[in-house]
Amino acid sequence: MNRLTSVIFITIFSFLVLAGASFRSDVSIQKIANDQLFSAQSNLMQINIPEAWDITAGQEIVVALIDTGVFLDHEDLVDQVWVNQNEIPNNSRDDDGNGYVDDYYGYNFLSNNPDVSDDNGHGTNITSIISAHTNNHIGIAAVNWHAKVMVLKALNDLGGGEYSHVAKAIRYAVNNGAQIINMSFGTYLDSEILKQAVDYAVSRNVTVIAAAGNNGQRRVLYPAAYDNVIAVGAVDGSNQRASFSNYGEEVDISAPGLNIPTAGYSHSKEYVKSSGTSYAAAQVSGLASLLLSLEPNLNPSEIKAIIKSSATAQDNSIEYNPGVINVEAALKAVEKSDYLMAEINTSTNSLVANGSDSTQVTLTVKNNYQTVSNRLIDFKINGADVKIDNQTKLSDQKIELGRTNSQGKITFSVSSSSAGEKSLSFFDNLTNTNLGGLKLVFNNEGAAKYQVVIVDQSPDLNLDLGETHTLWVDLKNTGSSPWFGEDTAADHLFKIGTSGPYDRDSALYHSSWVSNNRAVISPESLVTTNGIVRLSFTIKANQLGNWTEHFSPVVEYEQWLPLDISWTINVTKSGLDSSPSHYQAEVIEQSNSLELSPNESAVVNVVFKNTGTATWVNSNLSEYGNVRLGTYNPADRSSNVYSPSWISSNRVIESGVAVNQGGQLMLGFTLRAPNATGTYYESFRLVSEHITWFGPVVTWQVKVK
Repeated sequence: MNRLTSVIFITIFSFLVLAGASFRSDVSIQKIANDQLFSAQSNLMQINIPEAWDITAGQEIVVALIDTGVFLDHEDLVDQVWVNQNEIPNNSRDDDGNGYVDDYYGYNFLSNNPDVSDDNGHGTNITSIISAHTNNHIGIAAVNWHAKVMVLKALNDLGGGEYSHVAKAIRYAVNNGAQIINMSFGTYLDSEILKQAVDYAVSRNVTVIAAAGNNGQRRVLYPAAYDNVIAVGAVDGSNQRASFSNYGEEVDISAPGLNIPTAGYSHSKEYVKSSGTSYAAAQVSGLASLLLSLEPNLNPSEIKAIIKSSATAQDNSIEYNPGVINVEAALKAVEKSDYLMAEINTSTNSLVANGSDSTQVTLTVKNNYQTVSNRLIDFKINGADVKIDNQTKLSDQKIELGRTNSQGKITFSVSSSSAGEKSLSFFDNLTNTNLGGLKLVFNNEGAAKYQVVIVDQSPDLNLDLGETHTLWVDLKNTGSSPWFGEDTAADHLFKIGTSGPYDRDSALYHSSWVSNNRAVISPESLVTTNGIVRLSFTIKANQLGNWTEHFSPVVEYEQWLPLDISWTINVTKSGLDSSPSHYQAEVIEQSNSLELSPNESAVVNVVFKNTGTATWVNSNLSEYGNVRLGTYNPADRSSNVYSPSWISSNRVIESGVAVNQGGQLMLGFTLRAPNATGTYYESFRLVSEHITWFGPVVTWQVKVK
């Protein structure tokens, strides 16, 4: 049985939990998602997603994801995956007669069961790019706001799998209603069973998209190499080819693939940055789903042609054949009859609530991207005491705004004498089509909206590693606007977030926090001017060291308040020499490089000398500080030469004994050659768990022939 390479280029250069960024934009003609991390998704700006969303934010297109599974309980993926409506979950029966028992969320072709949980993280990353819950004030925005991912698990926890499993997953996707198949993996070796499955999908009008590969070579891996598959390469934030991306004439299109914000799989609020052609392919799958949202009858060859012809061209056709996806241009290439939209421009969205300070709003109505004259437009106000052209209008009911002029425009002013947020929604009178809206914030004149002072706070601490403790701070509202907290429906909740810089990851994070970078929401539903509230939250000493942790108040989606709240926490471990500088090593001896046949195993040896002052301990002595040999370049990567005898996919072997200063440690372990021929350079380094990596990097060259 042919196998895919044991680690299928799901290259995750950094599984770094992202700092969630508050984001608020001035009103513009672009449709902006309110997701907490949207401002960090520069890749979406790079491919003109906001402009594209003015055309469509998508429909419920089914995208089959053949990957490592999905973390279904992630906060940004709940209810975002496809469900088999004809199947009753967990009743141990094949209710719909499709040959698969309990395939409610998809199917696990590795284990032949309905468990599609993700034990690698890659599938979760990809799913979030395509179909994360968008415009929900949390997490990230997806390319298509309404797409549904059909979860088909065919890759194991190392990202490897068999052709037979992938082929079955492809056929399942086609037979169960998928319109697009995303395969963010690849192999050097062709396979007839894989090709036949891809041909089956395309012949039944299913668009297949795959990653070109992360080998930095002028070639494309399979299945992307098939002519009827859209092969996707990766570029960086400057639209230059990412160094790892495969390239050349076989690449059909490129997309951003460096440091892409995605959902993580460790816990429900985790977000990570991921890199690779895998993530570029996911964005192209999202674009294909937007095209089908506009025109459901597009076939795979038409979708491919539209994506390529609308690309942003680059100056080197070999490096970027033919260019980088331009989602807006691709959607504009699709004709859709009687498609109404509106561009909304305003001079400012922040005004003084004095009844006279106003903003000019221009509404431009278009049909098929052409301006529409003499079109009657209605509007609705949410928020009391709003004046349109100095005339007070009632809220919560549709009111006639007027007709567009010869350029398709209506211009008017908006003012208010009461503070607060006011929103306006616009509708076509004839078809009742919602043309979009805008939000305006009116502040009390002469008073700062948000101000705060510290009344008191808990003291600094000394903690043992792993210990938890409660911090608290008393804050006084000295501004003109109230703070909203728990048990309210307000969008702009008052919280304590990490700062210095804002939205960073904290060494003191605890699972009880609101998110990775939001420690607590105000426990009081309303704190008025001069009111005082105590905000308490639990910290955990996750890392050794002396930490000065900075926090600041934030009114979510409004602004950070310029107040630094900090605690100094000294984290130690009783009986453990925990200073990273005390860990040093040198290599005394290392076995030679290897020449192996595919899947052949061999033992290598390396001898280290402890040249530091810390004793190297093993798990029999301490949970923390275990000295092990781990995968490196980058740290904690999945290795091409993984052997089942290892501790885990990124930990080879542990010391097994205590090694004092000046002592030597000989480590012998097995390397297993991958199935694909070629030359592999496999790097490893010593690590004292939870303390530091240390010593030289040791590398073996493994030739597979």
